[in-house]
Amino acid sequence: MPAFDLAAQRIGVPFSPARSPHAAVLDANLTAWLNETSVVGDGAVARRVRAARFSDLIASVYPQAGCSELNLIGRLIVWMFVYDDHFDPHRLGLAPDRAHQAADQLARVLRSSGSPGSHEPLWHALDELWHQGFREVDPLLSERLADHLLVFARGVALEVSMRVDQKVPLLDAYIDLRLDTFAWLVLVDLIEVAEGIAVPQCIRNTDTYADLIRTTGRMMFLINDLYSLNKEIAAGETHNIVFVLQRKYSNELSEAFAKAVDLFRNDVVRFVELRTRLERMSLPQGERIAVSRHVRALEHIVRGELDWCRESARYRTGPASGEAFLDLEERPTS
Repeated sequence: MPAFDLAAQRIGVPFSPARSPHAAVLDANLTAWLNETSVVGDGAVARRVRAARFSDLIASVYPQAGCSELNLIGRLIVWMFVYDDHFDPHRLGLAPDRAHQAADQLARVLRSSGSPGSHEPLWHALDELWHQGFREVDPLLSERLADHLLVFARGVALEVSMRVDQKVPLLDAYIDLRLDTFAWLVLVDLIEVAEGIAVPQCIRNTDTYADLIRTTGRMMFLINDLYSLNKEIAAGETHNIVFVLQRKYSNELSEAFAKAVDLFRNDVVRFVELRTRLERMSLPQGERIAVSRHVRALEHIVRGELDWCRESARYRTGPASGEAFLDLEERPTS
């Protein structure tokens, strides 16, 4: 298999980089949280998580968040990364029953305060994070965020099932699934936590806004798929946009890679068009400001993801070896 060099493709976006002034505090707090909760233990998985420099990602994608909000967002995002990593092919990624059980367990934790149903640190960390950290979040946002977390977990489980069945989804089905496994709607919800603003419902209901969110989500997972391709080839992973395009067009992997790059570039153009359309809507000043801040937040997310994928060790190193310590038993708690 060839190695693919994205630097030669000059992948870019017309969005300025930003970084939270609380980045150093976030890094220290995430390190302390990982140590206190033991969600990654102290072996190869822990080394991989720390080498990924998730604090750099979070400080760039939510640069406007206050310090406490950034720490809360950071913990949830790292938790999702750790959860998702349990279902890599070399760990539990060939165990669909475990993946579906984990999604069920996630639902129980979100709905039942103080009773995670397992002694596994991952579930205790989520229970504390959700029921204490997010308890001040607006109830409607909290409900939507919980629903989208479950969509993420169900998507991961479906991906595991398809991997076991050796199914590579068709393009449209892959896009839908990848938006779920990327936890894209969770990341969009977290804009409201970071910025303290909500998109007016009249805008949320428009086709233009829905198209903008979907287009931005595609940009995000295309960045991730492109930068992780070499690693996924080595790991025998097939759930990547490049493999899906190769199957659709029956062409060489290098040609499919070029098509994926073109898809990303087309989505960048589409984003700018949709942004302009939203900005030209006739809105009261308060709603116009909220929409403008939301769009800028989407730009920060894309630019932060792109910069992090370029620099993070996560996509330059092989998969972490070691046992997956995801205990899915329901146990009575004392």
